[in-house]
Amino acid sequence: RQYESLKDAFQLKDRYSNFEIVGARIMTRELGSWFDIFRIDSGQNDGINVSETSSFAVVDAQSRLVGRVLSTDLVSARILPLLHEGFAMSAKVNSATGALVRLRGDIDLKSQGYCVVDHIPVAAVIRVGDEIITSGEGGLFPAGLPIGKVTEVRESGSRQTRMAILQPYIDLENIETVFIMKGKE
Repeated sequence: RQYESLKDAFQLKDRYSNFEIVGARIMTRELGSWFDIFRIDSGQNDGINVSETSSFAVVDAQSRLVGRVLSTDLVSARILPLLHEGFAMSAKVNSATGALVRLRGDIDLKSQGYCVVDHIPVAAVIRVGDEIITSGEGGLFPAGLPIGKVTEVRESGSRQTRMAILQPYIDLENIETVFIMKGKE
């Protein structure tokens, strides 16, 4: 299993050659739950420096989105996973005419392993089974990272307030190794 993970990690470096990829192992899961913030064994000594205005995307060996770096110290970093209610980002439906949407963690859904997709444009088509990927908007996450699949679309009285439920590809409960995507300077 580790061999397959390493092989996938090398492909990650090839696919995103304009990024420096820093591997790290998960050391602890804070607050005792798999969906809360966790700590990895890479930090400022490894060039992982974040601030209020800059951070880095965190993925697994298959380039599936895990979350982002929240804070660092000399030898470790805290990762905010995409299920966390404090996580939000621009994403898009993975199709030729895919709409830009917002993906965010939700306090009621995180224990079930789901996220919310909202800010869906009125004219946009979104269906169960659609794949959601990173949009590349905002500069933190490169475009095209796989996030997950839509499992449910919730319509309201008006199309302006539609939302979808997303099941991420990443298995946060069993992940052991992550990769930080640092843009090359």
